[in-house]
Amino acid sequence: MTADVSGYWLGDATAEEFLDAYDPETWPSGVDRVRRKPLLWSAIDNPDPATRSLIAHRLLDDGADAAALSHGYTLLHGLLGRHPRDPEIDPPLVRRLIAAGADMNRVAGRRMDRPVEVVDHPKLSPEQHEPYYQAFFERPGLVLLDPNPAGLSVLDRSRNRRTYRPQLLEHVMAYLDRTGQTPVGEPLTQTARWQTLDEILA
Repeated sequence: MTADVSGYWLGDATAEEFLDAYDPETWPSGVDRVRRKPLLWSAIDNPDPATRSLIAHRLLDDGADAAALSHGYTLLHGLLGRHPRDPEIDPPLVRRLIAAGADMNRVAGRRMDRPVEVVDHPKLSPEQHEPYYQAFFERPGLVLLDPNPAGLSVLDRSRNRRTYRPQLLEHVMAYLDRTGQTPVGEPLTQTARWQTLDEILA
C-alpha cells in the first residue's frame, strides 16, 4: 500500500494537520501523487522552518530516503534553497540529512553548486550563517578541490567570491589545512586574482 498524499498539501500543512493525518506505514516511502517526487521533498518545501523540520525528521525516523533526488538536486540543495531560513532549526536537519545519506558533495543545477555553496543567503548575518557552515565542515569527506563540470572547485569559487562571501573561503581554507589538503606551490599568476595586496607581498 502506498500513501495517497498531495505534496502541495504537505508543503502547506501545519504541524497539527500533519500529525493528525500521518501514516508511518506508507508516508515515509510515499510519492507525491501530483508531482511524483518523494514526500520528503514535499516536507522540505514547507515554508515554516519548524514545521518542515518536524515533518522531515518524522519521515526520516520512519525510513524515508535522505538520498532522494529531484531533477538532480539533493535534499540539501532543496532545504538550503527554502525561505525563510532559521539558523537554529535548519542546521540540525542538514546534519540529519547528511548522516542519513544525502550527498553533501553532489553538483547540481545550472550553477553547478555543491550544497555547501548554497548556504550563503543575503538576509543572514555571518553569525547566522555559521551554524550552517559548521554542519558541513565538521564532516569528514567534504570535497573542496575536485572541479565541477565547468572546471571550478569549491576552493576556486570561494576564492572568486571572497569579496562578498569571505566566510566560505575561511571555512574552506581551515578545513583543507586541518585535513592536510592545502594547495602548495600555486603560481602568483593564479593566486593574485583573489589575494589581497598584503598577501601578495608577504
